[in-house]
Order: sequence, then C-alpha cells, then structure tokens
Amino acid sequence: MKFKRYHIVILREDGKQYHNKVLDFLYVRKKLIVVGSLLTALVLGNIAFLFLAFYQSNLLLKTRQAKEELKRTQETLLKVKDDLSFMEEKLQNAEIKLYQLEKLAKEQNLSLPKLSFAGTGGEFKKSTLVQEEDFFNDPELNKIYNKVKETRDYCETLSKETSKLDSVLNPHLLSLSRKPSIWPVKGFISSPFGGRPDPVDGSPSWHQGIDISAPYGTPVVATAEGIIVSAGWMTGLGNTVVINHGDGFTTLYGHLSKMTVKPGQKVKRWDVIGLVGSTGRSTGNHCHYEVHKDGKILNPTKFILY
Repeated sequence: MKFKRYHIVILREDGKQYHNKVLDFLYVRKKLIVVGSLLTALVLGNIAFLFLAFYQSNLLLKTRQAKEELKRTQETLLKVKDDLSFMEEKLQNAEIKLYQLEKLAKEQNLSLPKLSFAGTGGEFKKSTLVQEEDFFNDPELNKIYNKVKETRDYCETLSKETSKLDSVLNPHLLSLSRKPSIWPVKGFISSPFGGRPDPVDGSPSWHQGIDISAPYGTPVVATAEGIIVSAGWMTGLGNTVVINHGDGFTTLYGHLSKMTVKPGQKVKRWDVIGLVGSTGRSTGNHCHYEVHKDGKILNPTKFILY
C-alpha cells in the first residue's frame, strides 16, 4: 500500500515561496503517536503519583491513630486490671466476714440455709465459675475478659448467699438492737441491784436498779434503740428518762442534771439522752439505771455486754 505525499508550502509576506518540504504522512503519524504516548504516560504517572501520595498519607494517619487508640486501650486495660484486683480483694474480705457471721450464727444455735461455700472461708472453686473463653485474639485481653466474668459470677454468688443469711439473721439482729446491752454511762456501780440500806435514812430498802457514779455532766446514752416514753420529773428520781425498746423491754435513767430528748423521739443505741446529775432524792452525782422486761424489774448487770 502506498501512502500519498503532501507538500507544505510556506510563503513570505511578499508572496514568494519561502520553503517547500515534502512530509511523509506515516512519519508524521508515528511522531504524533510517540508524543501522545509520552504525554499520556506523563499524565497517568502524575495521577498515579498523586494517588499513591494521598494513599500513603492516609495510611500514615490511620497508623498513627491506631497507635494512639492502642495506647489508650492498653492504659484502659491496665486500669481495669487494677480495678479487678481491688474488687477481688474486697470480695474476698466480704466472703471472710460472711463466713465469720455464719459461724457466729451457728454458735447462737440459729437455723441457717446451706451455703455454697460454707465452712471454707476462702476463694470460690473454679467449678462454680463460668468457663474460660478465647473471645479475643490477644491472650492478655482474654485473661482480663475471663477475669471480669469470674468476678461478676463471684459477686452474684456472694450476693445470693448474703441474702440467705439476711433472711435468717435480720430478725435476730433487730431483736438484739432492741435489747439493752451497754453501760448507760462511764463510771462505777456505787449501789447494786437488790436489797440495801436506804442511802438517805439507812432503813432497809429494795433497790430496783443500779447506781452508776460519774462526774457531774457526764453524757448518759440509750442502751438500745427505742422511743422515748417520758422525759420529765419523777418523785424521788428527779429528772428521769424512760425508753420503750420493744420486745417487752423498757429502761429508766434517773437523777439527771439535764434531759436532751423529748417524748415520742426515736433514739438509737449510744444516742445521748441526758447528763449525769443529782436531782431528786440523791446524795451525789450518779445515774440510776433500771431494766424492765414485760413489766418485771430485772438486774441490769445481767444484760450489760459492753
């Protein structure tokens, strides 16, 4: 196949021929293809370079963010690990106290439900806990994850056992809170319960309580929780406070210099109800203390534990 030849004529301004050259069409086409290919390659190369540069920049940014996130995660895991150790220590202490409480209840002949760890006083066995799982690819994460599950199960079991004991002990604890069991004032017994010579005239008499000598103004406290029945003057006893504790118990505190409670007021054990004095028929500063049970007068010293 033969290709046609073309003449390109370049004329000057005066119309005369300046140049006349014959170009081979095939040669021109090859040149154009080469130039076009080079330009195309250059453009594509620039585009590829920009894309790679953008991709690398984005990859570096994501890598930096991933490192920062990993650092935060590691710090969080360390904190969780420390918190778990703290929780585990607290739970073990709670279990020991629960075991001691159970032992005390048994000594008091209280009927208790069977506990899952009764008599151990130590850690739960692995068999009572959830099975370990490989939830993460990281062994350290799996270790912490399973520790969380173990601690959660530990809490649930301990809570159930505590509830069982509460149902049995609460009525007894309530009864104990209402039983007069402490000294109403710090001092010494100057006159015991029972028969004695009258301190004023020396005649034989029956002492319905105990006299506890103490300095003037020494605080007098409620020996158990209850409600103030009366707080006022009584013949012979002077300023006197009477408390109804429930379960048939009432207590009386006489010869006070000052009363700090009012009738109808609720008090707890150790609450101050007045101050030591010598009001009424008295020969010195002291607190006259009585304990009544179902209307019967009892020796207060038989109830004092502390």
